[in-house]
Amino acid sequence: MLQRRMLVALLSLALVVVACGGDGDDSETLRATTTTAAAEATTTTAALDTSTRATKDRPDDDPGVPKVHVLYLTPSDGPDDRLDTDGTIAGSMESAMRWLESQIDRRLRLDTFQGELDVTFHRLPRTADEYFAEGVFIRDAIEDDIIAAGFDAPLTVYAAYYAGPSEDCASSFNPETLPGTLVARYWAHVDPGEAPCVPNDFRAAGEPPSTWEFGVTHELFHAMGAVETCAPNHFEGHVGDHPDDLMYRGDQPWKPDSIDIGNDDYYGHGDLDCTDVARAPYWAS
Repeated sequence: MLQRRMLVALLSLALVVVACGGDGDDSETLRATTTTAAAEATTTTAALDTSTRATKDRPDDDPGVPKVHVLYLTPSDGPDDRLDTDGTIAGSMESAMRWLESQIDRRLRLDTFQGELDVTFHRLPRTADEYFAEGVFIRDAIEDDIIAAGFDAPLTVYAAYYAGPSEDCASSFNPETLPGTLVARYWAHVDPGEAPCVPNDFRAAGEPPSTWEFGVTHELFHAMGAVETCAPNHFEGHVGDHPDDLMYRGDQPWKPDSIDIGNDDYYGHGDLDCTDVARAPYWAS
């Protein structure tokens, strides 16, 4: 149990201590300007409600292949700001995918329905306080509940926008050390005064990503196996050499703008004996 707790903690993206890279002294660079998660959750990046809400996974445009399915989750007593139907989540994910294209000329294969991102809304069975009480195991609890609700498609990683508080800002499974199916980005840290997790800056499709989009992408890279202990610059499930690396963790402020600087740790290194995310099956091309 202790070993599992340590693994979960290492895979958590603690933006409260400068997003996988800081001791808290530099957290002003990522600090949210709002005082409540509910107020910021109303921020949108698209003006029109152009889609119908889905509460189940709709038929895939590209069935039978590995993909990422996006969920909009809220606790039983949590907010519902219809970020799935107003274009906010779709815009945020597209911002992240365009950044990937700018870096490595590739996108992750996202689950789509009739050409549009298939975002599923699901109200979870437990309250925000009940999930928060799980501490570092909040991701495990949410994963258990979405599996019970039928979100257990094979070859699928579920990426959740979770409208509730957590001790950390995000967390993931890892296929080698902590198996699972869910990566999650959480709405807010427990202390609204120190809540860089609060998404007051969801980005639209044509905008560069911000901390929220980088956080989701970071966790998806964890889900594809980054960063293994065999990596030359491995540090606590991350890399410790460059604070501008997407997978950095350390005592400097995390300011991501690159993927595996030097291509020697987790992407494009070509070492068959060490996880190379470039070989993961979730890429669209």
